[in-house]
Amino acid sequence: IDLSTGRWTSAVIDGNRVKGAAFLIGKFRNTSLNLGHLFSLFEFEEGAVHLPGNEKLDHLVISFEACRKKGEKYSMWEGAWSKYKACFVIGSLADVLQKSIIFYKSMEIYKLDLDPGQVREFLRVSLEDSTNKLGLKSEYYNTIKNSCITRQFDLLNTVLPKGEKLKTWWTLFQKPIMRSWQSFWPGHTGQTLQDLGLLQSVEIMTNRIIMEKRLKSLTNIDR
Repeated sequence: IDLSTGRWTSAVIDGNRVKGAAFLIGKFRNTSLNLGHLFSLFEFEEGAVHLPGNEKLDHLVISFEACRKKGEKYSMWEGAWSKYKACFVIGSLADVLQKSIIFYKSMEIYKLDLDPGQVREFLRVSLEDSTNKLGLKSEYYNTIKNSCITRQFDLLNTVLPKGEKLKTWWTLFQKPIMRSWQSFWPGHTGQTLQDLGLLQSVEIMTNRIIMEKRLKSLTNIDR
């Protein structure tokens, strides 16, 4: 499977037809530290996302990532020193499941308990951020300060009332000095959302077989 090239580069999205939002985490293999990569997932009414070639999607996934050269391995340590430029990847749920079957040991979907207006706004700010090419040119990925999970929580915070936002930074004399561990540790995402009252439901795909079954169920929907 060639994951190096995208199948499409543009889409027309009817934001008024978005039904829900979730955080999706692909858990890394060969680690006991409960690490993974976090995506935002948006669910739409049937055919609300139009692609070239008259293709349609019911799901959209947005991922903030460290840009690497072909063959270059990701290092959390080097990421902490802002080695990588930042980029976004946008695709379908089927795309992510296909990748997950290869790279992740399991997949967890945390559906967010947001009202319809918050879901639409979360989609809007996520799309604006992910398509801001000028801003991304000078931006770097950072494992702790600006990662897949910190970026998604920062975007989520923009749609939450002031008293319900996640505390993302520890401050000293009103200046940010360190990220709160809840905002950058993927393995704690479910508990963090529950503590915020934002966790509606959880779906866990514990192995490759379950992910393959879910992928097959989407074949006639998102492809």
